[in-house]
Amino acid sequence: MSQPNEECINAGSIDERGFLNTLTKLGLTDSQAINELVANCIDADARNIKFTQDNENISLIDDGNGMDIEGARNMACCSRENHTNERSKGVAGAGAKAGFIQLSKKNRVTVLTKQKSTPLIKIVFPWDKMFEEGIYTGQITINEVNDTSIIDKFNLERNEMNNPSQGTTVILPYNDIVYNDLRCNLLPVNQQKTFQDKYYSPTDRPSITFGRESNIKITYDLNQDGEKGEVCKYDYMKGEDNAFYKGISINEIEFWVANDTQAVNLPYRFILRDNEKPMEIKLTGSGFSSKVVQSTLGFKKYTHVGSFYHEVSCRRTPELFDETTGNTLYSGAKINLEFDKKDIHDTYDTFHLRHKVVRNNQIIGYIGSDKKDSSARSSSESRFEQENVQSYLTYETMSTQENNYFDDYIGTQVNKNQLNTTKIQKNFTRLLDHNRKEKAKEIEAYFTCIKSKISKEKRIAKQAEDARIAKQAEDARIAKEAEDARIAKEVEDAHIAQEEMVNNPLEESTQPEQVNQPSDESTQLEQVNGSSDNLIQLESTNLTSSSDDSSSSSEEDYSTSDESDIETAQLDDTNTEGTKQYSAEKLLTPENFESKNIDNEYLHDSSSAKASIENDIMITKYTKIFKETICDRLDFSNPEHRTLIDEFSQKLNQTSYSLEVSNSM
Repeated sequence: MSQPNEECINAGSIDERGFLNTLTKLGLTDSQAINELVANCIDADARNIKFTQDNENISLIDDGNGMDIEGARNMACCSRENHTNERSKGVAGAGAKAGFIQLSKKNRVTVLTKQKSTPLIKIVFPWDKMFEEGIYTGQITINEVNDTSIIDKFNLERNEMNNPSQGTTVILPYNDIVYNDLRCNLLPVNQQKTFQDKYYSPTDRPSITFGRESNIKITYDLNQDGEKGEVCKYDYMKGEDNAFYKGISINEIEFWVANDTQAVNLPYRFILRDNEKPMEIKLTGSGFSSKVVQSTLGFKKYTHVGSFYHEVSCRRTPELFDETTGNTLYSGAKINLEFDKKDIHDTYDTFHLRHKVVRNNQIIGYIGSDKKDSSARSSSESRFEQENVQSYLTYETMSTQENNYFDDYIGTQVNKNQLNTTKIQKNFTRLLDHNRKEKAKEIEAYFTCIKSKISKEKRIAKQAEDARIAKQAEDARIAKEAEDARIAKEVEDAHIAQEEMVNNPLEESTQPEQVNQPSDESTQLEQVNGSSDNLIQLESTNLTSSSDDSSSSSEEDYSTSDESDIETAQLDDTNTEGTKQYSAEKLLTPENFESKNIDNEYLHDSSSAKASIENDIMITKYTKIFKETICDRLDFSNPEHRTLIDEFSQKLNQTSYSLEVSNSM
């Protein structure tokens, strides 16, 4: 105990230089500092956020609520909770100031801000002077703006925004490094000519970090490269259930905290409910169980402080599984989905493999799986489960620096862009892995069902096609048999008709009337034979008479008769003293005994079976006519007649050969 007369000395102060240096050691990168400023805009209810750049400055413009003089003082106050008991994105009240230091590289930062019904206010942070003097207190200046050019520019920048008469503008000095980092994280990954991997992490990109803020529009207008556009936000879980294989599974995980964390072996418990039965990863003698089992430990020593919500899903895309063909495309090789290509570079695997943590609608980091990242490549099933089935752990909490169980357990840092996961136990990560694995099994069972259905449909379709082909073949066979029968009948009928024609050649002949009058011929022959003066000896007939007049007379007489008249030998009434001389060449050609009916029968398709038979019949017919009408009238003992017979036989053979060639063509 102190003596009554002892002097009491009050101590305790803040070394401001040390405080300033502490603000530079919060682990912020340029990208994370940019996200800190965007988070402040969203907390101020901004609906439009725009990045601009010129030769002197990089500016961040929003149409949020803005600040009055009192709000400006609160902003300048370090470590103040400006959003106490609100679901804001801030944690410790130091994010904006640390972001200003990082992006300005310890140089001057100017803030212009205005509420709808208050004047424009200018706040100046002279970081260069503060770090030089080592003093923070009293260095920040706040004053109203009366310069109309500044006011007009402020209003013009918001001309196309939702709230053009309010908002905040942060003006940073231009810096190449900051500009390149800003550009890298604003432009789509697949549209950048040279992707700078050293600047890149998916959670550095505003499109991903704030992807769930669907009502916020983030744009950019970068004069240096002439690039302008809107940041397309990335929200993997956005969409109706039918946008995902078997929808989105949302698992509530109850968060139980021991009343005395030092008095129990398990200070934090995480419970799933299965038909109201509590399920968890149990603590055993050797550690935590590998499977989720029903809880047997009571809850009297624990308090339910809230719940996490674990979202797991896999977007429907033909790049993974084609539901029309049943083809699985994820076996073995890494697939960079079309949905990811604008924001997730194909060299970055961590984002897909781990459980993303979403705090108050902002992605703040990852929780690693209980499995090693390399295990995702052990099989196609593992790759599908860990890379393609996506996992998001979400929670909402009030922004406070005291008794925030969720931020404390997850390890949320001041900058909200990195986590200290030392408190996270295996009973939590294994529960997350369990949920993702169950979703993967559900989806793969669906794939198997689709494959089976498609296989059955293909089998039924093949059976129907086989039946159609068989019926078509049977119909063709029946039709062929009917056609063959028809052709056979036609050929048979033609054969019969040809035989009748051969057997009765004179009846079908269309030769002149005098040829078909055997009575006239007999009469003429009798008259010739009856005249002793004009007796004709057929065997002594000189067919090659040297008399030109007689030969000419013979040709003259027979030129007026039909060419097929080879059965009669008419005498010249005016010349009864000598024998009639004939032209043997003309007499012995097939045309001399070929009727008009025979000519017409040549008009057929020589490629058919019917034509082949008809040709054979023709040859037979010629031979028969030759024998009956010529050979019987010649003297075989006469050498000249024998020569003519041989010549005709050769011509007949040539005719037969021609018909055979025609038939084969």
